[in-house]
Amino acid sequence: MFVALTVGGYSQTVQAQEERGHQLGRWWVLPSLEMGGFYDSNPSASGDDTDGSTGVYVAPNIEAKSDFERHSVSFELGGRHMEYVEGEESRSNLFGSADTHLEIKHDLILTSGVRGGYFEDRYADPEVLLDNPLGDFATPLGAADPVTYTTFEAWSSLEKTFNRLSVSADAAYHTADYEDVDALGGGTLDQDFRDGDIVVVGGRAGYLFSPGYSMFVDAHYNDRSYDSGIGDSSGFRALSGLKLEITNLITGEVGVGYMHQDFDTGDEESGFSYHVGLTWNPTQLMIVRLAGDRYVGESSIADSPGTIATTFIASVGYEVLRTLVVTPFVGVGFQDYVSSPLEEEAIFAGVGADYDLNRFLSIGFDYRYENVDYSSGGTDYDRHFIGVNATAYF
Repeated sequence: MFVALTVGGYSQTVQAQEERGHQLGRWWVLPSLEMGGFYDSNPSASGDDTDGSTGVYVAPNIEAKSDFERHSVSFELGGRHMEYVEGEESRSNLFGSADTHLEIKHDLILTSGVRGGYFEDRYADPEVLLDNPLGDFATPLGAADPVTYTTFEAWSSLEKTFNRLSVSADAAYHTADYEDVDALGGGTLDQDFRDGDIVVVGGRAGYLFSPGYSMFVDAHYNDRSYDSGIGDSSGFRALSGLKLEITNLITGEVGVGYMHQDFDTGDEESGFSYHVGLTWNPTQLMIVRLAGDRYVGESSIADSPGTIATTFIASVGYEVLRTLVVTPFVGVGFQDYVSSPLEEEAIFAGVGADYDLNRFLSIGFDYRYENVDYSSGGTDYDRHFIGVNATAYF
């Protein structure tokens, strides 16, 4: 389940998932164990890798969710170990998170969270494609293997509602540490220039002008500081748009606006920005998700202090049977490297299927295709990944 986009079905499948777990006092605990086999046509995700490899993996996971009347707390701890058979190195990912939702008053809500992990694979998080198709930690050009890195982030948001008007203020902190990686053709690619911290602060104001429809304005300032000093920058992103919550039919938001980033190298980037995050339920058996962004991202090459990233992805979760959900997806991503002629274009598509044998056991299938093209100085590549899996819920 390399990039499992389990967007989910509806009715019986969701009901089976909700019945899983154990109630311990005021908590629900949901442990699971996923195991499977796969074939990866291009394990290093590079143009020079023509030897595919089969492999097996194991992915334990445990979630704990509170059952309080007003507040909520949730924890998650998981991992994934992938073992390649044909001479490729094994890869392990460990991650954890904690989230809180505190209802100080009925119209004053504080949400906070922390998340971190150790990753040896580009697509470690099953939801990464919908959140960011290009990946915040893309493997750099010329690397023989995915980059190993650790990351930690924390955030908090306070929202106050005044009848139809809602206002919020939030802050977030992100830090990452990258390990050097072997280069194609020999040698090592130094990744220390990517180690650093990002701080984001901002707020939002929204006005409910009709049931299920609200307008919003959103502005956030960011400051990026790296240990090497390369790529240090500051900037902002401002969006305005429409937030939707039309019963169970459609939820999410669409916003457009402006972004600007000043780099210590003297470079400056600004222009159009957008954000799309919509979930649509056209029938009780189907869920359609659309996600997209245009933003200033981090760079994975030392010659560029940042990127202009543009992404869009669509997925459809369809309940073919009461216990079978099929999820095809397709997306595109573009990265224009600042102060560099290099441009990257990624096209990806695939399909996932999950079948619940009963409330304690499910089996699945996943296929993903990825095509990456570079404008100059890069080695284009294709990658196919096919996997089968079984998940036990305890």
